[in-house]
Amino acid sequence: MGLVTWAMTKIEVMPSLRKLFFIPVEDAGKLTLPPANSLKRRVVDECLVLNSHNLAAMLAEDWPRDFSDLKESLPPWTLIVCIAGYQRRPEERIHIMEKYLMEIFGDLGLKPQSTLHGAEGRESTIAVLLSDVWEKEPYWILRYKRACHEIFFLTTLSQASKFINLVEKIAARYSYPVKDIGCYVQPMVQGRGCYLEFGFPSDGTAAEKSTEFEMFMDASETLMKNGAHFNRPYGPWAEMAYSRYAEGVKVLKKLKGIFDPNNILNPGKLCF
Repeated sequence: MGLVTWAMTKIEVMPSLRKLFFIPVEDAGKLTLPPANSLKRRVVDECLVLNSHNLAAMLAEDWPRDFSDLKESLPPWTLIVCIAGYQRRPEERIHIMEKYLMEIFGDLGLKPQSTLHGAEGRESTIAVLLSDVWEKEPYWILRYKRACHEIFFLTTLSQASKFINLVEKIAARYSYPVKDIGCYVQPMVQGRGCYLEFGFPSDGTAAEKSTEFEMFMDASETLMKNGAHFNRPYGPWAEMAYSRYAEGVKVLKKLKGIFDPNNILNPGKLCF
């Protein structure tokens, strides 16, 4: 509508101590229960999942050789969790939470490790990235190629593996290398939902750009039809989202007519 801007801010107590754990996962179908169980019991303070492409892009120092080596040595998926101790008896809290963490993951046949499998010695880099912004150029998502088509949406953790499989099948249909797809899973609301993001690196050449944009549109449409919630449906996603939301569009247009009767604020955007 052009009237409201928004931002999401996370405010938390600064921890006195933090301890990171890394859980290598081979199969995307096993990404649901580990974060869900640990978050439900409020054991971990940070929790996210990265595939080997994205994690290698973040950790690589001697580009591009380092990136290629890391991508080969890292597991297909890495679950990263962090437990923290605060002002009062931080060591004791970490000790207790670590015990709970081992129990939860042990029941699932997984063992959290203090070392990052496939990138031993770079654990401190992850710790910095969890609490600070990316300062290098280019941004990590653009390190592999000059451009990247991104698809991001909200879903539940239980549906994440379904969407990952869908994207891989679509990429294969367009002869796009599945190993070059970046994926990031961020659990939300104590594991009840998650933010899921896919990145399709592109060189930006005309022919490739055309094919990759077609794949991007196909994947977006397919994901939406299968229940992915595009909570920020701008650009080409606007028509996909609002064409399925006839009653809501009527309300939005009526509201815009009240605040912007001459349609001068972002005309032609979204469903207006």
